[in-house]
Amino acid sequence: MQYGYFDNEKREYVIDNVALPCSWTNYLGVEDMAAVINHTAGGYLFYKTPEYHRIIRFRGNAVPMDRPGFYVYIRDNEKKDYHSISWQPVAKDLSKAKYRCRHGLPYTVYESEYDGLASSQTMVIPRGENVLL
Repeated sequence: MQYGYFDNEKREYVIDNVALPCSWTNYLGVEDMAAVINHTAGGYLFYKTPEYHRIIRFRGNAVPMDRPGFYVYIRDNEKKDYHSISWQPVAKDLSKAKYRCRHGLPYTVYESEYDGLASSQTMVIPRGENVLL
């Protein structure tokens, strides 16, 4: 089963099937602030050293594998329904929704289409800044 592919033109790894058997991570940041983030927005953020200065706790080999993380929820008040842009942690039925993750250097983009609504979330740590946007 194919989960994704390399986009040579954009220099990204594109994950079209987010139901991977294991976490696919990207490393953001090259200076003091850094993040390790996976294909469903699970991960952690740290300052200078991941051993002592983690801002968000995460264990990549733990169950569930992608909690906690950097999740954005979208809610439709009229329909009383909600989803997350990165599929997790809500995990809507993949036959009724589309999710995509694009890991690039030095960013990750999450894209979703659910119930007629398209949304995206970009995660990046700008050079020279100690902030995750």
